[in-house]
Amino acid sequence: MDVYGNSIISPQYDRLGDFKNGFAYYLNGSLYGFVTKTGLASKARYQWISDFDENKIAIVKLNNLYGLINENDSLVLEAKYDLVLKAENNIFITVKNNQYGFYYGKGCFVSGIDFDYKKELPVSFYTNGKLFKLLKKNKQALMDINGRVSIDYDAYEEVNFAQNNLIRIKKKGKYGFVDRKLNLVIPCKYNSATDFNEGLSICVLKQETFLLNLKGETVLKTKGTIAPVTNQYYLIKDEEGNRLIDNKGQLVFSNMEN
Repeated sequence: MDVYGNSIISPQYDRLGDFKNGFAYYLNGSLYGFVTKTGLASKARYQWISDFDENKIAIVKLNNLYGLINENDSLVLEAKYDLVLKAENNIFITVKNNQYGFYYGKGCFVSGIDFDYKKELPVSFYTNGKLFKLLKKNKQALMDINGRVSIDYDAYEEVNFAQNNLIRIKKKGKYGFVDRKLNLVIPCKYNSATDFNEGLSICVLKQETFLLNLKGETVLKTKGTIAPVTNQYYLIKDEEGNRLIDNKGQLVFSNMEN
């Protein structure tokens, strides 16, 4: 009903979802359909349906396989995949026989389904909506939306999407950073490293943890741990106790219990 108590969609569904981007799913028996805010309903014919995204596209399950439909209940991508996952910028990951590829929601494939899918990895590992990570035989490469491979398989053991214009890489078992032209900015010497966030990265070298800036300079180091609280503050846990510092390494609070 609306805010005045007028009935818009009368009780007729076994289940009715919340409206997202103008549509809500409904369930009748074991089949899903969708309905508009004016009450216009599609036929219930899917085993499952996702929310419609901002481009009015939804993922559906039909005959135990996945595809995409638009707001007219027409198939945008035929339901013949083992899995379809929503990513950013109208990009979808399509999975078939443990291989994956990338599909653009406006009707074309960005790549073939040629790469080794690992279900334990999140969608954000595979793409940020602009660049695409390719996995083959545990090797990684990066591709742009035009299909051009910008970083090939044998360049690094691990390659990630640029954050603050620096790319986190792994070479000979150690982490470092290169710029967009692949010039080395921070040497590959760290046991672990996070992507830069607001100009800072948390890196571990042997028994010490470092907070580094974009030049690779040490903002703070400790033999304990460093964890982000927000973009501006970090929690330090070491032999001195729990401390809160800001993004310049300045002490904000000390002797914190929690």
